[in-house]
Amino acid sequence: MGIIVKYRISGEQEGAILVADRMISWGAIGVEYNVSKLEKVRDDSLKIAGVAARSEALIEEFFGKLRAKCENAKCFDDVKQIVSDCVSGIIVDKITDAVLKPMGMDAARFLDLMERNPTHQFVGEAMTIRQNLSNSLHVVLAVREGDSLKLILQQPTFSYTPYSSPEISELSKLGFATVGTGSDSAWWTLVHMGYDPADDIKINLTKALLAKIQAEESHGVGKNTDIMILDNKGIRGIPNQQSLVDTARRVYDKLIKSQKEIIRKAYQQVSISD
Repeated sequence: MGIIVKYRISGEQEGAILVADRMISWGAIGVEYNVSKLEKVRDDSLKIAGVAARSEALIEEFFGKLRAKCENAKCFDDVKQIVSDCVSGIIVDKITDAVLKPMGMDAARFLDLMERNPTHQFVGEAMTIRQNLSNSLHVVLAVREGDSLKLILQQPTFSYTPYSSPEISELSKLGFATVGTGSDSAWWTLVHMGYDPADDIKINLTKALLAKIQAEESHGVGKNTDIMILDNKGIRGIPNQQSLVDTARRVYDKLIKSQKEIIRKAYQQVSISD
């Protein structure tokens, strides 16, 4: 799973903190891997980094396409369109290889068939592939242009046609995004802790780590944790990240204990009369 949160550097300057586990899952089996899921895409006048979840093969293919296409991106809107194009390109290629090529069809003939007979077997097969692929790639990116930082979220969506453009959302005002197994748990943890993108790096790094640790209650979220910072200085890891994670884990344990104690005191005050 992965988390990106914004933070305020100073004035109008914004940065991002990326946090991710290292677990790779196959159905009910999860393995702690030795490779970080955090991806640096570009680090110059336009800084781009992200994390993705679900299919490892699709994630590798997506970031490969993204790096190549983002070399010529000039602004955030360019990157947002490139993300859409990369996801669409992967989907179209898979449908072409699995359905169209075996039947000797091209995209034009397939679209004509779909318009004339939307319930045709080939259309159904293409739609199944489209939906499976959509559910197998979940991406969040941080993009820094000038002093401002914006977030892009690509997530599974239902489509009425095999070639529909994927849903690409901007979450810059919300200031954070989560992906993968445990993402809902992490999302609500950040909300409950009062996450604010205007807070500094120490506050929001602590909250991001606590949200990741909370997400470990979900099957498929590993304990090994990587941290990446994106700011005006560039994109980089944190040398003492394990110490920071260990500190956050101790704080989390104290929070759980105090929560249990508060609940214990609360139920001791409950009086039930017959």
